Amino acid sequence: MPELGAGFLQCIQDSYQKYIEFGARSTEKLKPAHRWLADAVAERLGGDYQARGIRDDNSLAREEEASGRYYDKRIDVAVLHQGRIVSGIGFKFVTSNYKQNSGNYFENLLGETANLQRADVGYGALMVLPSVVQYLGRGGGVQKEEIVNSHNMEKYLRLWKDRDFPHKPGAVGLVFVDIDYAVRRVVRLTDIDKSVFSPPIKEFLKTGASLENFFNVFIKLTEYKAANLRCR
Repeated sequence: MPELGAGFLQCIQDSYQKYIEFGARSTEKLKPAHRWLADAVAERLGGDYQARGIRDDNSLAREEEASGRYYDKRIDVAVLHQGRIVSGIGFKFVTSNYKQNSGNYFENLLGETANLQRADVGYGALMVLPSVVQYLGRGGGVQKEEIVNSHNMEKYLRLWKDRDFPHKPGAVGLVFVDIDYAVRRVVRLTDIDKSVFSPPIKEFLKTGASLENFFNVFIKLTEYKAANLRCR
């Protein structure tokens, strides 16, 4: 299999350029990342599965909608087996004003996870965060820069340590990137060892919430859901 980090970094670089070009409200910034995630998942699962979502190489590609326990939900990257959705990935790439919206991001994650997992759809949540995030004012100008710290990540660590409850995603990924705002480019995946995070958060980000572990767990979760489907 191709090395995850290099391909993922390229898709995030592409997504960030789409954000610069089209703005935060446009779905264009999501298409490169959703395409890469779908292809990476499909490659690891094999031909018995299909991974679907919006893409930057197919204008007709669409998100699949799952029947959740409480409401229907469009899934960023849905994985199908025998024509049925067995799992999905919720993807978020934060580009500005993280701390202002941190609580809402987390609460939405809990709700959408419970809605899908109570309907027996395996769910993985993957978030990409700049190590330094720009805070934009109402007029769109940069007012300050915020450093994501251990306090901001503590709730995700607590969630990861929870037992298997409906609100806990089957796979959790938290990936940090360094952005050079002067040239408006994502330059690298953040070196967590050199970051400001506390030792427990560093360990969490390098192991349980790493990109590699996210993929490994999500693939196993998807295969488990598909096996249960075959047994029905």
